[in-house]
Amino acid sequence: MTEIYLIRHGEAEGNVFRRLHGNHDGLLTPRGMRQVKCVEKRFENIHIDACYSSDLTRTSLTARSIYVPKGLKLCRDPRFREINCGPWEDVPYGQLDQMDPEQMYLFNYKPTEWKVEGAETFAEYSRRFYEGVVDAAKENDGKTIAIFAHGCVIRSLLMREFFGDDVSKLPYSDNTGVSKLFYDEGKFTYEFVNDNSHLPEELSTFALQRWWRETGRRKDVNFWYRPYEPGMELAEGVQLPPLDEKGKALVAILHGEAVGIVSMAAPEGNCGRILGMGLKPDMDGRYYGDQLLGCAFSHFRQLGCKNLAVDPGWYPDDIVARYEFDPVTGIRNIDTGIFNWEE
Repeated sequence: MTEIYLIRHGEAEGNVFRRLHGNHDGLLTPRGMRQVKCVEKRFENIHIDACYSSDLTRTSLTARSIYVPKGLKLCRDPRFREINCGPWEDVPYGQLDQMDPEQMYLFNYKPTEWKVEGAETFAEYSRRFYEGVVDAAKENDGKTIAIFAHGCVIRSLLMREFFGDDVSKLPYSDNTGVSKLFYDEGKFTYEFVNDNSHLPEELSTFALQRWWRETGRRKDVNFWYRPYEPGMELAEGVQLPPLDEKGKALVAILHGEAVGIVSMAAPEGNCGRILGMGLKPDMDGRYYGDQLLGCAFSHFRQLGCKNLAVDPGWYPDDIVARYEFDPVTGIRNIDTGIFNWEE
């Protein structure tokens, strides 16, 4: 029998930027890095013989909670990747709500029926994840292993083995949620699933999002975007930031109202620059500013930038400090390729 801990990655950019990150590679947020420390503490006195993760940055970083302090090699396997979302990769959730609300509903609530051309189906990604977990279990018969993976693929295994197609029967998985499974002679059993008891409430992504998750008001938080045009009417109180005619400015739309804006300069070398942001005053303090920041991360990464700078000025939700931009230079690294997983 093999004892298996399935662990979802820490809070990642896609979770708070409200963008669909399947195979799209992104970083953990600073809060996600603090969640990793909580996982390390949880497993401090639990023996682990082998540590696996997907080959995406957000899972490999989370796996450091176990393989580094325990002196293990990290086995990175693409079979543990999140679903490949094809043309939906890195698209804002709000944009997807506008483009294809029916498929967006299926993605969230009936994943076995979701189908987008160029993306993996439930059958495809659940099969490759299942096969990866089984192979790891067989290779470590009689041992205890940890596998760091992603929300959708972990959900697919739990649905397949225990809960069936009704996702409402499966407890929601917080970032770094832990499931304890056993594999013996071709059969899975479990002790618990999606447990986040190692996280204090202030570090729980679920707790921060409870106000809309528990009311079913998902569409109340997801922006979609339009390019800013001179004279475009913004919601009352939204300040127009400085603009760069060679750069790009995006207006955030929610329920038909232009509630926010992010202005970006043309990049200089490998560094992008945010000129400023504006947000409807009564939305400040609920992490809407993270979605505006996500537009800048996405835009400048597509242009090959490794760093991102913010000009002085007002930014919503204290994002400059929370995302650890250098207090002197205003710059932070956004490069997912800086890590050496062989160390």
